[in-house]
Amino acid sequence: MKRLDKFIELLFLRRSAGLVLKTGSAAYLEGPRGTTQAVMQRTLTSAHIVSAVAELMAPYQAQGFSGAHVEEFEYTAPGGRVHVRFMPDGNEVLAELRPATNHATPASIELVDTTDRAAEAYSGGVSSNGDPGMQAGSLPRPVAQPRVPREQPSAARRPVDAARRPVDAARQPVEKAPTDPASAMQELLGLCAERGASDLHLTSGALPALRIDGDICSLQGWGEPSAEQLAEMLWSISPPRNREQWLASKDTDFAHE
Repeated sequence: MKRLDKFIELLFLRRSAGLVLKTGSAAYLEGPRGTTQAVMQRTLTSAHIVSAVAELMAPYQAQGFSGAHVEEFEYTAPGGRVHVRFMPDGNEVLAELRPATNHATPASIELVDTTDRAAEAYSGGVSSNGDPGMQAGSLPRPVAQPRVPREQPSAARRPVDAARRPVDAARQPVEKAPTDPASAMQELLGLCAERGASDLHLTSGALPALRIDGDICSLQGWGEPSAEQLAEMLWSISPPRNREQWLASKDTDFAHE
C-alpha cells in the first residue's frame, strides 16, 4: 500500500475537492468552499513529498523524477482515481491530488489507469501497483469477441491456410502472452504478419486485437495487458528520443518496421 493511499481514501470519503501536500505544512484536504482540514500532524519536507509522489508513478516515469520539473499524471488508489499535479517552486514543492474526471481521449498516446485484474490476466500474478501507463489513444477500443472454448486446438503460431477465411483463422485462440514486455510485443507483431492484419489495436485492460479484412478480431487467450505493461511493450520498440519526448510532453508518435 502506498503512503498516500489512506489519504486518498479520505479525500473520497469526505467528498473533498483535493488533497494538498506543501513544503512546510501538514497534508490537508480542501473543502468545496475553500475550507481546509489537516489530515496529519507532521510538517512535510520537500523530500517527503517528492518521495511520496514518486511512489504513485509508473516505474519508467519514477526513474526520471527528481522533483525539479512539473509533473502531471493519474493514479488509481484503492479508494479512487486521482489526477496528480506536482509543482516545484525554488526549494519548496507543491503536490495536488484531485478526483479524476473523464476527458475526451485525444488522438495521441495518453496515460491511463489500470487494474489488478488486468495485470493478473496478463502475467498470471498480481500487479505490484495500479500506476498509470500508456494507451494508444488514437486507436478505437477493441470490440469484445465471443470466447472460444479452451479445448479447441490452438492456431496461434501456424501460418494461415490460404483455403480458410482469414477472419475465421484470426479468431482462433492464441497462447498466453510472454511475461517479458519486449517478447510480448514481438509476438504480437509476428501475429500481425502471420495473419495478414492491417492494424494492431492495443488498449490497456483489453485483449489485443487485429484488423483483418475490416473486422476487429480479439486475440482470445493472449491476456489483457495493464497500462504499465503496455507502456513497457511500446518502449521496447520505440527510439529513445520518443520516450524522452513522451516524458516531457505526454505526446509522441513513431514508426516501426
